[in-house]
Amino acid sequence: MTKPAQLGSGRKVAYGLMATVLFFCLAEVGFRCVVALTSDRLGNMISQYRSQFYSQVNQELDYRPHPYFGYVRRDKGQNDSINSLGFWGREMAVAKPEGTVRFVALGGSTTAGPWAWPHQLETVLNERMDPVKVQVQNLGMGGWTSAEAVAAFAMMGLSYSPDFVVVH
Repeated sequence: MTKPAQLGSGRKVAYGLMATVLFFCLAEVGFRCVVALTSDRLGNMISQYRSQFYSQVNQELDYRPHPYFGYVRRDKGQNDSINSLGFWGREMAVAKPEGTVRFVALGGSTTAGPWAWPHQLETVLNERMDPVKVQVQNLGMGGWTSAEAVAAFAMMGLSYSPDFVVVH
């Protein structure tokens, strides 16, 4: 009498396993279709954002797509103050110099910019903490949420060996 019960239970497990595998295969195909249909729209979304929110501002915002964060700033030349990472500020060596205190600044539009608070923080601390050198890596980007900021910190900010992380 136990054999039919065991057969029924084995079939249930097999069907459950097949249904689970089928579900994940269909989910994968669905996600791939969604990404394929929406990935070309990123450039249009950036253009629409620029024209909608910055058309009246006397500042041309130029972005380039980024595979993990959506977008970062595009360097338009030496006078633009955009580093190779696509953020405001000068190029900073990954290796921290001896006697240097490093900050990583994370945030949205209030953090981004050539004269935003990360620049002011570095200036004031360097004036007051002589002979200690202070460097602030600004990873702020207008329009970003905390999700992009955390990803930028994990993928880039940590490599600069910060002593402090400031989130605005």
